[in-house]
Amino acid sequence: MMEQSRSGQTVHFMFENSPIGMCSVSIDGTVIRRNAACDDFLAPDSSSIFAAVPGERRGELLEAMRAVVAGSARAFKCGFDWGSDRAVEISGLPMLGGSGELMLHLVDVSDRRRRERELRDARDAAEHDALTGLQNVRKFHRVLDERLKSRAFGTLLMIDLDGFKAVNDTHGHAAGDACLRHFTLMAQTRLRPGDMLARTGGDEFCVVLPASTLREGAMIARRIVSVCREDAAQC
Repeated sequence: MMEQSRSGQTVHFMFENSPIGMCSVSIDGTVIRRNAACDDFLAPDSSSIFAAVPGERRGELLEAMRAVVAGSARAFKCGFDWGSDRAVEISGLPMLGGSGELMLHLVDVSDRRRRERELRDARDAAEHDALTGLQNVRKFHRVLDERLKSRAFGTLLMIDLDGFKAVNDTHGHAAGDACLRHFTLMAQTRLRPGDMLARTGGDEFCVVLPASTLREGAMIARRIVSVCREDAAQC
């Protein structure tokens, strides 16, 4: 009996002093009991767990809770973003005894999400051409390798701008840069959603055309050449 008492005291101490927000809730979200760490997620006078979740996502949490109580899921974990500054992760398990109540853990994962965004941003920056904003040669090779490994169907166009060196030599690099940016805009008007235009060299570009036949690829290539000629004729 004394052993059970000590065990209960230990569990109570761990619950109250855990750095993780913990609370028991009923299936309708009413908070039955909460520890001090929950104050980081719920106002002291808040009686509903749904106050810790953005309004448009509350139905998602309710469905996850219902699934656990009904026995169709053993546990759940949901992530919720409050704008770009805060992210909360809520996980839950059913309470023992078949009471229909759940024990929820609330964790602030803002720092983790921020690091993930920074890593994604760094990867995106490393895979984009600073001058044109296009995918660069690194991203092009990665996409091409992935498509080759999966034996994905499609067509590849390789483009080289005639006379580009003369533009640089005659009018300077600023004019050459403007020429590259302008070509980028013109070419993109003739591509379809899902096509990828990449700058792979000084005046070299490649276009990945997913799920395209050679005939379709040739048609798109002619469209790119045509729009560039029409634009040049108007200059």
